[in-house]
Order: sequence, then structure tokens, then C-alpha cells
Amino acid sequence: MTSLLSSIVAPSGVFGFAASFPLQVQTNGPIASAIAALADPNVAYLLLVLGFLGLFLELSSPGTSVPGVVGVIALILSAVGLSQLPFDWRGALLILAAFILFFADIFVPSLGLLTLTGLAVMVAGSYLLFDDARGVFVSRPLIWAIVVAMVAVFVVIGGFALTVWRRKPATGREGLVGAVGTVRKTLAPDGVVFVAG
Repeated sequence: MTSLLSSIVAPSGVFGFAASFPLQVQTNGPIASAIAALADPNVAYLLLVLGFLGLFLELSSPGTSVPGVVGVIALILSAVGLSQLPFDWRGALLILAAFILFFADIFVPSLGLLTLTGLAVMVAGSYLLFDDARGVFVSRPLIWAIVVAMVAVFVVIGGFALTVWRRKPATGREGLVGAVGTVRKTLAPDGVVFVAG
């Protein structure tokens, strides 16, 4: 195989001589290979979603910069991949709008309506991100797998938030309601009562 690729031999006798031409086989370097991998529609889409998710987690629970840093890196890598693909900005903007709705649902009492709307917008953006007519599209199972995973995450987060909201306050004046204490100084009307101490 090596000898076959090393030269191209012209048929002898046609022009009265035989000639060989060196064939140079070029392989992609690591950077070109990485860009080619990022140019996969599924990879670019997954990085785009992870990027927005990282920024969403950073803004919704500030205090650690890890989700934000990971999100920014994922968005940069996604931009590199998308630059090599015929993508539609409307799809990317719809996915961004979905995460804005997710973030708004944290502060606006909508009983999850904004989150459900965001999921619908995200599905629409995922389908519009690439033009199927050009043979470039995101795997449908990947889209729905991400949607199902995000629903599971929101259910867990919502359940945890509901548990915290229903929990009886343990500190402050609210935490003293219903507690049993010992009167150390008669209340007339002021006095001293020891609770849990």
C-alpha cells in the first residue's frame, strides 16, 4: 500500500517513456482535527446548551465561578464549531431565550409555567438551529434526551425548594413559635424565658 501511494506511474509506451510523480499525503494537525470534531452538529449543539446551562447555574446560585467558567469555555468551543456549519441564528437565540425563561422562573412566581414555556422554546430552537435541507441537523434523540434530563433536574431543584419553603423556621422569632421554654423571670409584662438553653 505504501509503494502504491508513494508514486503515480504513467503508462509506458504512450509517450515513449514512463514517469513517476511523488504523491504527498497530508494529514490534519491537532488543531485542524479539533476544529473538525467541533464542527459536528451534535457536538456544537451540546456545547451550546452546556454553555448556557453553565451561565444559568452561575447566575442562579452565585458564589462559585466553576459553572460560569465551564459555560464560557463551552460557548467559545461551540462558536468555533458553529462557524464551520450553516447554522441559523434564530435557533441559537431561541435556545438563549429558553434559559432566560428558566432564570426568570426563579424570581417570578409562575408555578413552573415559565419553565415549561422555556422547554418548548428550547425544543423549537434546537430544531431550527440547522437547516435539514442541507443535510446538517442535530440528532433528534439527543435533543429529547437533553430535554428529559433538564426536566429531571428542574423537578429535583423544585422539590428541594418546596421542601425548604415548607420547613419550619429554626431561627429568629418565627423559630420560637410553639417552642417550650422555662420562665426565669416573671413576665409582667416583660421577663426572661429560656428556650433550649
